[in-house]
Amino acid sequence: MARILASVVGTALTLAGCGLLSGPERFVEDCPSGECGGLVTKPVALTQPDSVINQVEFSWENKEDLDFEEVLFDGYYYRANSNTDSLDLELTRDQELETLRNIMEAFETIVITFEQPEREWFEYGENAVPDSLDNVITTKNHADEVWTVYRLIGELLFFNTNPETGVEKGFIVRQRFDFSFRQHVEDGKTLWQLAEWNDRETTFNLKISPRALPMDNIAGIKAASMGAPYLD
Repeated sequence: MARILASVVGTALTLAGCGLLSGPERFVEDCPSGECGGLVTKPVALTQPDSVINQVEFSWENKEDLDFEEVLFDGYYYRANSNTDSLDLELTRDQELETLRNIMEAFETIVITFEQPEREWFEYGENAVPDSLDNVITTKNHADEVWTVYRLIGELLFFNTNPETGVEKGFIVRQRFDFSFRQHVEDGKTLWQLAEWNDRETTFNLKISPRALPMDNIAGIKAASMGAPYLD
């Protein structure tokens, strides 16, 4: 689960006032006006998993919560599970939308980028395995469906600008995620939705931004938006 180290943040995270930005002063990477955020365009249709990813980026950066809602399956879950502590976070579709709206309100600018998938695979429901396949690991979570799963790295930047100094201050998250996608038919068209968002390990060992305040996990931002400090 996402742990926000007390030695780094300094205070319990809260959305009261500018609580998410309390603690030691840190600066985000240079972000000249007009060059950060708003660069992702909304896909015409959610015709493939990559389209879903693009719309997630577009909706977060442009604060279009209805566009994010569109990509989420009715049975969507966000999960952050840790092997190192007992602080796990699980959000339903409605809870995920609520946390995103809180985050959008708390931060003036959100920049989100997902890299090309490191791995792709199919996750078979126990009743959806083709006869031609043997020894397939199955799941009961979506027994009659086959989901496509991407493992990829995402970098998410959240910051506000000081109106007096113009200095941008905020948080950076760089982490692996597993995105599970499912197909559905709408008006005779086959479209894709995001069915699950599962957190994996942080990757700050791969790229460190010395001018940002690092967060172990995006779940820390989400937990804070719900009023939970999640400090060890």
